[in-house]
Amino acid sequence: MSEELPEDPRSKSVEGFIAGLMILAPYFDKGMKAVYFMSAEHDIIHLHVDEDKCPEDSDDGRVLVSLGFMMHDYGWAYYT
Repeated sequence: MSEELPEDPRSKSVEGFIAGLMILAPYFDKGMKAVYFMSAEHDIIHLHVDEDKCPEDSDDGRVLVSLGFMMHDYGWAYYT
């Protein structure tokens, strides 16, 4: 298993959130043209990409974790 990346300095910022969306975009059904690609529940934003498409231990998954994203019930998520 590859080593964990340190927390990205952009973590928990608008810049980090947008960087994470750019990483996840290719995994959305229609890429950057996707609609209904996320939902929210209280203080969690759910991005509709499940672990099968982008696992936490993949290169993209490791970067997402360093940006403050995490795997949650519905796939990738971001706490606000």
